[in-house]
Formats: sequence, structure tokens, C-alpha cells
Amino acid sequence: MKGISPLIAAVLLIAATMSIAGILAYWAAYFVRQRTETMGNETTALERCTGANFDVLLHTFNATGNNELTIILENKARYPVYITGISFIWRNGTILTNSTPLELRVGETFKAYVIYSADGRPIEKNWGCDRYLIITDCPGLSKSYACNW
Repeated sequence: MKGISPLIAAVLLIAATMSIAGILAYWAAYFVRQRTETMGNETTALERCTGANFDVLLHTFNATGNNELTIILENKARYPVYITGISFIWRNGTILTNSTPLELRVGETFKAYVIYSADGRPIEKNWGCDRYLIITDCPGLSKSYACNW
């Protein structure tokens, strides 16, 4: 029986090795590019969230008409604040959420945030609300206020 010549075997072995190395190099470059892009986005978000801050200047509840809660917000930082929603906490522990987004831009001293309902239910003055929590897209940045309207 005749086998493959040592020269051809060496060439095939080198070709297979180079093919595998090329595939691995392509995958490694793609992996590093993806991770670098992801880390860059996370760093930008972390920088923005570190400098983000806001405050509630006033909240009023309009019981006449369409039962709207108006919250006047102030951006107290040099970065925009992205509010994702508001949660109302009742005295019995029930939580109702309204996911109305709002961008509080840099330099905006007064911005009205108007809420009409929570979890599809209209807001009512006597519903037993204990406090409300304004939620942002930044971890750890939320503000809690008493429902004293």
C-alpha cells in the first residue's frame, strides 16, 4: 500500500494549521471589537449617571377635571437625566407603576412631568398613596417623595 508522500502531508498539515489560525484570528478580532464597543457604551453611561442628579420642586394634584398629578422637576447636574417612570406606593404595600418616560435636559430648571394613571388606573386623591418614587435609567438614582397632596 502506498501512503501520502511526506512532502504533501507536511503541506496539508501547514495549510490546515493556517486555516485554523485564520479562523481564530478573525473570531478574536471580532470578540475584542464587540467587547471594546460594549465597554465604551457602559463607560459613557456610567459617566453620565455619576454626574446626574435632579430634584422635585413642586407637585400638585388636580382633582377637578382629569385627575392629573403634575410634578415640576429640576436638573441639578451637568448631564441629562432620563426618567423612565414613577411608582406609587400605597400604605398597604401595593405598588402601581406608570412608565411615562421623560428626558430632563441639562439646564432645564423647570420641567413639568404630568401623570394621569398608574398601571392603567386613574390617579385619585383618596387612594391611600403613601409615597411616590421617580425612577431613572441610572442605577441608584431615584427620588422618593410623600404623597401629601
